[in-house]
Amino acid sequence: MVPVLLMAGCSNDGDDQAFKTLETEHEALKEELGEAKKRLSDSETLLKNKDEEIDRLGKEIEKLETAGSTVTEIPEDALIDSEIPLPGDPELPSPVAATHEPTAAQREQMSDLEPFDALITSDENLPVYDSFTDQDNSITELTPGYSVIVHATSDDGMWYYVTTTTYDGDPISGFVFAVFVRDLSSL
Repeated sequence: MVPVLLMAGCSNDGDDQAFKTLETEHEALKEELGEAKKRLSDSETLLKNKDEEIDRLGKEIEKLETAGSTVTEIPEDALIDSEIPLPGDPELPSPVAATHEPTAAQREQMSDLEPFDALITSDENLPVYDSFTDQDNSITELTPGYSVIVHATSDDGMWYYVTTTTYDGDPISGFVFAVFVRDLSSL
């Protein structure tokens, strides 16, 4: 019955006030709805961008996994590190077995090291000496790329006391120039 009264102009001031209040609330709700729709649209755009980024990263991971499972053959004659020759040609003769234990006088001029694995990096066979003060007495030679264990250094750092074995397992020990020896842990 109220609608009929409003249409006929027979409403009272209380009804007018209630109508204005409802109209104001309706406008406020419409404004809130517009803001909520804008936030929803922004969130959907952000979500879409995140989904695209996830897809892109998934494809990148798939490429990396595929590339990681691919085996690349390296020619046998290729050097992995040009500063370090690969072990000598298997047709080269094994070094001659020869050992030298440092004398008491030599020990006084040496410092023990924590033993470490190393490679001979000279371009030619490297002489192994029985002394680091006299280079006249070479006891054997090691080919480039030969594996050794370094045990001590001369106090001036120019010589290493090394041990290794021949291809047949016979012992080799003596002094070599430190500059031609490279620690395997530094590779």
